[in-house]
Formats: sequence, C-alpha cells, structure tokens
Amino acid sequence: MIHALKNWRQLSLLIVVIGGMSSCESADQFYEFQKGTPEVQELGTYSYNVGDTIKFVGRLNPADLKINIGDVAAKIAAVETQGAGALFGNRLLDRVKVVVTREMGSGPGVPVSVESLGQKINLKPIDILPDQNVGLIPHKLKLTRRAKPATRLSMMECLSGTGTIFYWDHENKGLFKMLKDDTEIKIIEESSLSDENGEFKIDFVYAGGIDSKEQTLYFIASTKDNIVNPNPSGKVWRLVQCDLTNRKCEVLNRSYSPSYYRFLTMDLVLPFEGKIKDVKIINSFDKIKVMDDGTVYFFRSGYYITKMNPNRDYRYVFKMKGFNAWDSKTDQEVPDYVMIGMLPGVFMNPNSFNPFAIAPDEHIFYNSYNGVTSLWDVKNKYMIQSFESKEYKRDKKPVTNVSFESFYTVDFNSFFGDFSVETPLPGRRLLGVFYQNKNGKNYEDFPVFGIMNFKTKKINRYSPGKTDFGNHLIWSSEDRILNYDEDGMFYATSDEKRRLVKTEIIK
Repeated sequence: MIHALKNWRQLSLLIVVIGGMSSCESADQFYEFQKGTPEVQELGTYSYNVGDTIKFVGRLNPADLKINIGDVAAKIAAVETQGAGALFGNRLLDRVKVVVTREMGSGPGVPVSVESLGQKINLKPIDILPDQNVGLIPHKLKLTRRAKPATRLSMMECLSGTGTIFYWDHENKGLFKMLKDDTEIKIIEESSLSDENGEFKIDFVYAGGIDSKEQTLYFIASTKDNIVNPNPSGKVWRLVQCDLTNRKCEVLNRSYSPSYYRFLTMDLVLPFEGKIKDVKIINSFDKIKVMDDGTVYFFRSGYYITKMNPNRDYRYVFKMKGFNAWDSKTDQEVPDYVMIGMLPGVFMNPNSFNPFAIAPDEHIFYNSYNGVTSLWDVKNKYMIQSFESKEYKRDKKPVTNVSFESFYTVDFNSFFGDFSVETPLPGRRLLGVFYQNKNGKNYEDFPVFGIMNFKTKKINRYSPGKTDFGNHLIWSSEDRILNYDEDGMFYATSDEKRRLVKTEIIK
C-alpha cells in the first residue's frame, strides 16, 4: 500500500514535471509568437498624396517584413532604428519608410497591413488623395498687390468676365472703374447727382451692384441734402440707378431713418411694399445683385432679402428679423418680434438661415449654416440642394479634386474654415479659397482657389499646387472676389478690404 502510494506520488511528480516542461515550452512558443508579431505606432497622418513617404515605427522585424497597401506589396525605401526613450526602457524601434504610389489605389479607406515572421496585422486604413497638382487651369498662380489701396473705396458687385472692377471713391468723390492694367476711369461725378429735392452729397456708399453687361448700376448710400428732417442725427438713404452708357443717374428712393427707435414712427416705416419710389427703406443693404433681366435683389444680412422687378415693384422675399419702431397713435413701442409678423415675405429662422450670395441670372441663392451649404430657389422659395462636409478630421490632409462624398473638413474650428469668400458663378458653382491657415500642418498644397460644383457634385482646385498668397489674406467676413477675366484671372480685395489684389500666372 505504501509502495503503491509512493509510486503514485512519483507518478504525480512526473506528471507535474512533464506538465511544467510542456508549459514552459508553450510559454516559449507563445513568447516567440509575440516576439514575431509586429507592433506599429499610430501613423502621424492618415491621408497621403502620391509620392509622399509613410513612416512605420515599431517592432517590425525588417529582415522578414512585408507591407501591403491596397493590393500592392509596397517597396521598402529605407530601414532605420530610433530610440523609444527612457519611459519605454530605451528600447530600439524599427523605422521603415515606404513611398506612396498610384498603383496602391486612390480615395478613402485604402487598406494597410504589416506582416513579419509569419504574423500579420491590419492597420487603420489610409486615404490616398487625388493629385493636388492638377487644376482646372494648367498654370500655378500668385496674388499680386495693385497700386491703389482700397481703404477709401466702396466696392460694387459685378461679375462680368472682363476683369474690370467698379468702386465709389470717397476721397476723389465719384464712381470709378479700374481696368485689368490698373488704368482708372472716372464714370460718375458726385457733383452731378441730384433729384427733385436738389443736389445731394454722398456720405457713404454701403452697397452697389452692376449687371454682367456693365450697363446699369444700383447703389445705396447715406446722403446729405438741404431738407429739414425730424431728427438731424438720423440718416437719409438714397437708392440710385445709373446708366453707365450715358453716365446719367436717377434717384429711385429717398427714405429717412432716425437714429433712435422712439422717433421711428409707423408713418416712417410704411409702406413695406409697392412702387420703389413709395416704399420706406429703413436700413442700408449689405449686397445688391443685378440680373440681366432687370430684376434686382437686395440683401440685409440677418434681416431680409427683397427684390425689385423691371417695373420697379419692390417686394419682400424672405424675412429673418424685425426692428423696433414706435406707434405714435398708442404711444407704445412696436418691438422687433411684432414687426417681423407685420413684414411681408416668407419667415426663415435666423438661427439656421444665413444667405450669403445670389447666383447671377439663375435666381438661386446660397445659404450657409453649421457646415451645411444649401441652394434655394428665390422665385418659388424652396431648397433645391444641400451639401454638408464630413466631420472634422485632425489626422487628415486638406483635400480637393474630390466628389462631395469624399470631401471632409480639416479646419472646422479655424478662423477661416475650410472654404471662404464664396462667390457664385453661373452653372451652380461657388468660387472661393481653400485653407488659408498658414500655421497648420500638411498645408504644402494650400491655399488655393477652388470651385464647388453643385451640378457635378465635385470640388476642384482651380490651379495646380499652392497659390502664392504672399503676405495677403482674403478674409471671409470682409473681402470679396470682385470679378474675373477672359484669361481666368481673379480680382479681389484682401486684408480686410485694405488692398486690391489680382492673380497672375507664375512663370
């Protein structure tokens, strides 16, 4: 019995020893397996152009390393080592460089895998971007400053395709046009302006627009005349139409607006609509757009869009916000929320409705809110189409030459955003500037002028590579693209309307 027990103990010990030896062998095998499994750090960025270098860092076992990108076995361009630092025990890490080729694929979600010693891991997919050295025109561009500063100019809206820009010069008191070669021509003298009340002076021109044939101008200005008004601190608005072919001007409307709402009585507000000579214009306009068919649209940002037809009938199209007035009959205030109900036109929520441009002769306006750009039919008052860029992606490069579906926002929280100074072109296209953030990484191909095409649903850079902006910035809230010419060059203001600039081909 004792012998049997001894034998049982010996057998048990033998089983334990064998089991231990087996466990050690399994552990060794598992260690070797782990040792052979590649480990790769997060890539610095996940979007690349063809020709860019991807750096893989980690435990890679370069002697038996395979890297696949898309359906292609990537060619290893260089193998190096680097220290991981004291925090990680001063380990030496492998650093392997691979150059991106067009054969690896294109677009978002290109698969990446790393394999060594028979062990394979899949990494986060990358984006291989379209060629950023391809534009709608073949030449690279630069911005050049024009001789005349823009500080005392009120610019007119005119997309005629001639390169000519128009402005009211407050220092030289008149309407001028500047040709492509910087030649200035004075068209209208301030001293020639008059109406049934006699001569008047321009205090400040707030907005103006010219048709694409450069024949008719409309502008809104605060003016000074000899008429005694109820409150001398108020403003006298004049809406003026000028025939640029014979240089004759006609005042379409004169309205008085007191500076304090207690003096803005209902008789100074009404009528809202009717013949342009009879309505009251309480505030200035921010933009005036003139269509070739004679229709004129007026913007008051955040408040309303109105229009005047060729018969000079003035109507409200959209309303977003009212204004305070005073009812002299009841001696009570008429607050803005009551006034908005009295105004004609379709009400739109100002928290989500921010129209910024009307397309020339298409009766379409563009609205921008919270990253969504939408197109609206002005005549029938409904939304036609919208575009929302994908979420903010910090680890991505800026991208153009892509479809709407493949476009994503990189600079959502930057001052300029990803697309600024949007200017409507015929064919449901928006011209603007992509990525002016000079301090951002991965911006070697930006800034650049680009076009959002709502018909093809594509976003294309206008010229290849980076446009040299020099020391200039085209600010989204202040500056405007004023015109373009037959050679495809743009004319704009820059640096918060302090400069006039134009594009030129880099030779």
